[in-house]
Amino acid sequence: MEIVIKDYEAGLEELLQACSSSRVAVGAASRKVLEQLAAKIPKTQRTLLVTQNTKGLPEVAEFLLNPNAGVDSLDCLLYSPTLGTGISIESDRFEHVFYIATDPLTAEDWLQGARRVRPAQKVTVLLRQVTGSNDLLTDPGEILSRRETRARYEWRDGAITAVGIDALIVVKEAQQNRLKRNPKQSLIDLCKARGFTVTVDNDAPKNKELVKQLNADHQHAKRRAIQDAAPLDEFTAESLKRGKRAKTPELAARLERYQITREFTLEPDAHIEPDIFECWQDGRGLATLHRADNTFGSESAVDARSQAEKQNPLTRRQTP
Repeated sequence: MEIVIKDYEAGLEELLQACSSSRVAVGAASRKVLEQLAAKIPKTQRTLLVTQNTKGLPEVAEFLLNPNAGVDSLDCLLYSPTLGTGISIESDRFEHVFYIATDPLTAEDWLQGARRVRPAQKVTVLLRQVTGSNDLLTDPGEILSRRETRARYEWRDGAITAVGIDALIVVKEAQQNRLKRNPKQSLIDLCKARGFTVTVDNDAPKNKELVKQLNADHQHAKRRAIQDAAPLDEFTAESLKRGKRAKTPELAARLERYQITREFTLEPDAHIEPDIFECWQDGRGLATLHRADNTFGSESAVDARSQAEKQNPLTRRQTP
């Protein structure tokens, strides 16, 4: 088996061309990337997008029951880790197989995702925004000592007790940090150790404009879907957030509208201003918004929330 490694910007055009005219399987840990690709595939291609946001669709649920039978009717399969770790595609249906590798996963995770289509003789791995860091600790003893200085305490049996640290977890973290120091080289070394032929293409021209266009188109489509989404009741929203109900693209947009309007104290069916979307950061949600609120972050989120508050009656305002 041959593993071809190149940058995402250098391989994106080839990937889109293959999706337009061939039978292709594309794996990625990033749902956003898969949604961008799915939007660009011609409607004449029979395409199935398998992510957390599509598990509620009947065709996806049926596919997950028997993936090897389901691929026979597909031209393009786009899959995320939603396609469980125990699932392998044994069909030789696909002419091309791609995998888009992103942080924070390691080379082991990437190779596992790339090998989902077992009969493939060639897999092209595209590295997207993959960066290494020499600051990561690789000595289990040093990691353990650092963790002990930040030990957690819990109330147990009527007393405050220090929570023990599992040594196996520390060893695993050290192993992963070794891979993350130089992710690209780690992937090359792992593939060679598994007996695969490795080709590294560092000379292919990069099409940064195509990447920017995909990002812009996806952002516009997502914001439009959230803007047009119907309000969601609290019970359904909690069910979706807790995973008790499978999402569909429509429900995902409605849930995001629910979260945005709750966070900015807007009416459930209110028009969402562009400034609020900018603060929401294209789906990163509350974590990003709350980080931006602190004294070391951007003031844009605070300002956008304040502007939104001014539109509300005094009784509904959360901040002065």
